[in-house]
Amino acid sequence: MSSRNCLRYWKIFLVVLFFVPTTRSEINISVSKIASQSSNQETSKWLAQQGVDNYGTAHRFAGYSLYVSNSTNQADGFLCYKDNSASAQDVNINPTHQCPSVAQYVIVYNQVSDLKYDWQENFATLELCEVQVMGCPVGKYGSGNCDHTCSVDCFGGNCNSVSGFCFYCFDGKYGNDCQLTCSANCNKSCEKDSGQCDACIAGKTGVSCEDNCAVNCVSCSQSSATDCFECENGKHGTACQLNCPNNCRGRTCFKDDGFCFGK
Repeated sequence: MSSRNCLRYWKIFLVVLFFVPTTRSEINISVSKIASQSSNQETSKWLAQQGVDNYGTAHRFAGYSLYVSNSTNQADGFLCYKDNSASAQDVNINPTHQCPSVAQYVIVYNQVSDLKYDWQENFATLELCEVQVMGCPVGKYGSGNCDHTCSVDCFGGNCNSVSGFCFYCFDGKYGNDCQLTCSANCNKSCEKDSGQCDACIAGKTGVSCEDNCAVNCVSCSQSSATDCFECENGKHGTACQLNCPNNCRGRTCFKDDGFCFGK
């Protein structure tokens, strides 16, 4: 393929951005979408838009990273792939990568500080002849045809395009299809895969909030029943094991030092 049909540019770093709707693999959703880059080799040629609507040498492509993100900053995104080829022959110049994520942008990124081998290009140059982003409509998945419907319990209707597993669950639910209910002792939500509580209701502790906080604790750390956050009236100390002084008004005192409230 002639390089005249390719996208070419360089600078200290570069970012290629493709605006995509909240969808996943199976149909090309990048065609005619917005594309931009940090710098051009020539202003009138090799523009980013050519990379998403057209049908390069390995040393220029080496060391690139692929991110998916909800912002135009690659540092905010999820690293989907990083090329670590040890030779020019190892670089795949017609790659396909699966990024089972929901995101607004796909970012192709290269930087000279990332280069590890002498054979790699000295400038942060990336040459792209065609970029496609494949996805199913929201709420659909399936191996190549998007003919299955994601679970109604998937938050936002989003699920993995291959497995159909939900990316996120509504509060109080967990599991591959978000069909399971979090423990009643969880404070609203739990970890999607394991069901472990993100936080406990008052008086409870433990991974699944199945244990009680120490006696006299109103609330405690999820990792320790004796690491109290708040004590019952008349008590203080790390585990609320100490009595407030008798001359404290209402027998209330500060949890950490036992000093009385007010005069």
